[in-house]
Amino acid sequence: MLKGRGTGRRHRVLKWPVSPFTGRSHKLVIPPESPDKKVLLLSHLRSIVDRIVRMPKSDNLSFCIMSTPGACASQICIEVLHAVVPRTPEAVCVLAASNNLTASRTVDEAAMDFANLLQSVCNRWPKVIVVDFPPRLACDPNYQYHLRQAYCRVAARMEMEATVNSLPRPSAEAQRLQVKLKRNIKYKGHQNFYTVNMKNVLAGLTKLKETHPEYSNVTIYEDGTFESL
Repeated sequence: MLKGRGTGRRHRVLKWPVSPFTGRSHKLVIPPESPDKKVLLLSHLRSIVDRIVRMPKSDNLSFCIMSTPGACASQICIEVLHAVVPRTPEAVCVLAASNNLTASRTVDEAAMDFANLLQSVCNRWPKVIVVDFPPRLACDPNYQYHLRQAYCRVAARMEMEATVNSLPRPSAEAQRLQVKLKRNIKYKGHQNFYTVNMKNVLAGLTKLKETHPEYSNVTIYEDGTFESL
């Protein structure tokens, strides 16, 4: 491993207009009008707005994408209230605000901002879903875990079933299992968590069953659900 190198390659950041409401870079991309297509509004990552990561083509869906890089939930809420969308979206997909990991002093404060954001979106549009924020390499994994759980509780109180099923996503869909490792000796009372791919676990079990006599009678339930260990 070379000193000063990251874990991957990042595209060059393009200059965006600055929002007069939050003072942050902001962009709302609206595709050409297609009356025969349903419109979905996505609050998502900068790389999707800049088309570094391309959305799949669809014959019946049209994607409006909004992004405010570096904004916390309260700032995204302001942008949502001022967004000019020509048609009522069939659904609005909100990326959970991960910048509250550093903008909020506590998990409870972040949850309150997240609740205000969801309420503002629901007040404007009837159908709202939420997806989990991507892991942040520079933040404590335990803190990220607690923030996700707080977001999930907020969604449950607002009776957003689709959101509850996405934060965190069911293991049957996400194919991920979180395993708690032994305590991290650097921080008293903290544990390390590691996420494993259930497809790899099931493949390993199948191989053991084929080659190891002590696993020959093991029954593997591939459609089972899993909780954190």
